[in-house]
This record gives sequence, structure tokens and C-alpha cells, in this order.
Amino acid sequence: MQAVKFRAKKNKSNGKPKEVCMLTTEGSAARIPTGKNDKDGNPIAKPACIIAYNHKIIGVDMVDQQLHSVIVVRKTYKWYKKVALRLFMTCVLCAHKLHRKFMPSTKDFLTDLKDLLVILVSSSPKLNKDVIWTDTVQRLTERHFPQKRETKAGITGYRKDKMCRACWARGLRSRAGREIRTVWICPDRPSQPGLRADQDCFKAYHTIFDYSVSPDGENGDSSDGDE
Repeated sequence: MQAVKFRAKKNKSNGKPKEVCMLTTEGSAARIPTGKNDKDGNPIAKPACIIAYNHKIIGVDMVDQQLHSVIVVRKTYKWYKKVALRLFMTCVLCAHKLHRKFMPSTKDFLTDLKDLLVILVSSSPKLNKDVIWTDTVQRLTERHFPQKRETKAGITGYRKDKMCRACWARGLRSRAGREIRTVWICPDRPSQPGLRADQDCFKAYHTIFDYSVSPDGENGDSSDGDE
């Protein structure tokens, strides 16, 4: 560990010599030429540790510039929250760079960050582990309207009604102990899940992330459904 104090050229703002203090373990305090000349034509020399710092700080500046476009830090008296969020965003950006280097992808940093947050939220220990969370949180931001499922003749195993996904996640079953089925679906979702429109299933599916919990907090009740 070495301590270096270097007096550089005069500061333009106050006209006084600028002092640079550094505590480092890399490089030496020996002055080496930088390859530049001052206004009088004399070569400019700086300590080797400062030249190494200026060479490597470029990457840090680029990281700061890219993270500034996605500001997640908010004002708070708890300083450790800012440190944790900063370290988290730096790790995500580094992972994004490595992914783009070894696996060419067209996704930008914001898209990868969104996908990561979806995975983290979907794997929350507070969620019902008996439910397969195949749909992302995108369903909470889209405007969907219920629609009756059309009948298709000549297809083996095709039924007009589908299992209500919200009722199944909540543990609701028919009086016969079977899944509750309905003819109402969400046509805009890729899987076109069955959702009862006469109950709060359709509304809960598009407004609550963990739709396995009913708004009234009751689970496991039996119902006849739209069979």
C-alpha cells in the first residue's frame, strides 16, 4: 500500500495547483511520460499509478453512464439501501454484458432487467407453490376483455369450456370434486386461460399478481361453475 500526493497543473477555476491524493496497491510513484505536451511543448509526466487509474476509470464511467438511464435509487436515510441497490444493478449490468458477449442477443439492458425482476418476483416464497406461474406480470398491465370460447367441430378431445385457472389456483372445486370449468376465456393471452367472467376470477387474474388468493381471503370453497 502506497500513498501518493501529486501536484498537477493549475486548476482553471481558481488558478491554484491541483493536488491529487491516492492510496493504491497498483503501480508506482515514479513519474513517466504520458505522451502529451503542455502549451510550451514540454512533455507531461505523471506517476504510473495515476496513469493506470485514468486508463481503467473509463470502464467505471461507462458503467455509471449506463446505470444512470435506469435510476432505481431513491432518497432515504438508510444508506445501506443505496449501496445494496447499487451493487445489485452493477451485477445485473455485468451479467448483461457477459451474456451479450458469449451469447449474442438482441435484448437490451432494460429488457433483461425486466425479465430478471419477473423471475425474482415469480419465485417469491410467499407465492403458492402448488400453482405453476406460467404467465408473467405483463398480464397486469394489459387491457383484456372476456370472450366466450368458440366451438370447433371435428377436433378430437376439444371442449368448448376450459378449466378456470383462478379457481384452480385457489383450490376451488365443483361439488363433484372436479375442476371448475367455464366457457369464458381471455383471448389476448397466449395460453387463452379459462376465467369465469360471472365471478371475480377474470378481474383478479388481471389485477392481482398472486391470484391464488381471493380478494375476500377465502380459499377452498366448492362451487358449481359454468359446466
